[in-house]
Amino acid sequence: MQWLAKVGLARGTSRMRSHAAIDIPLFAAMTVPWATRTDLMLMQDWLAWVFELDDLFDHSASGFRLDAVNRLKVAFSLILSGGHRVPGPDSEESICTGLRDLWRRIRLRSSPAWRSRFVQHVMEYVESFEWEEVNRRNHRCPDVEEYLRRRQQTGAAHPSLDLLIPTLGIPFDDLDWEDPLILRLEYIVSETITLSNDLISYRKEDECGDLHNLVLILIHGNGVDEQDAVMRIGETVAQHLKEFDIGASHLLERQGVHREHLARYLYGLRTVMSGHYLWSQRSARYANASQARM
Repeated sequence: MQWLAKVGLARGTSRMRSHAAIDIPLFAAMTVPWATRTDLMLMQDWLAWVFELDDLFDHSASGFRLDAVNRLKVAFSLILSGGHRVPGPDSEESICTGLRDLWRRIRLRSSPAWRSRFVQHVMEYVESFEWEEVNRRNHRCPDVEEYLRRRQQTGAAHPSLDLLIPTLGIPFDDLDWEDPLILRLEYIVSETITLSNDLISYRKEDECGDLHNLVLILIHGNGVDEQDAVMRIGETVAQHLKEFDIGASHLLERQGVHREHLARYLYGLRTVMSGHYLWSQRSARYANASQARM
């Protein structure tokens, strides 16, 4: 809460109440329980920033959203490369101030190679808002394959996973981050988080008329009934968890000198999946109107 006020985000009583209901400190604590106080505060502030950026687009007029994506792509690129930018509208300026502060703190404890990966994932995340907004403008429901592919970017899962690496004390150069099996496990974690989120939030998003949710795509785009859609996604999540365990075992069997660092990262990935699920069950973030009144 203090950080949000410091960078100019969540101004006003209603936004502060909204953040209190989300319970971001609990979210951070459940996803990085091993973190030092400094790292925990960084993760907490990163998650708060992600929610603010998400809401900037969700709660704004359609015409603003597409223009804002283009402005923020330029602004974020300049901030993350150390350049200077022309100030924008107040709401965007606060978002940029928040990112600038986060980036200052992140740079203090990360390698150039790690920063390059993180920057790429952040830029993919902000660019995904353009895809969502074009779909909204055209009243377009994406198909399942396209949605799952783009959902890797829309949920900010990958830059959040990047932040695990320094909090776990893993030297970035010690592991092969292009290893196909590591990439596959990261994909599984991202998709498991987002599909679990879709299962919890689809009624709220249906009320808002937002079809960027796999449950709603199966219902409205594929003609699947609600119960069957939910069951299908639940089965996919269960299959992902089994595949993760098998893949993690194979990785550990063939890993050499840096096996301990890999084991630590796999532990972090597992904790993120379970922590996100447990937090989202308790948070008011994804409750629909009838649930929020209970």
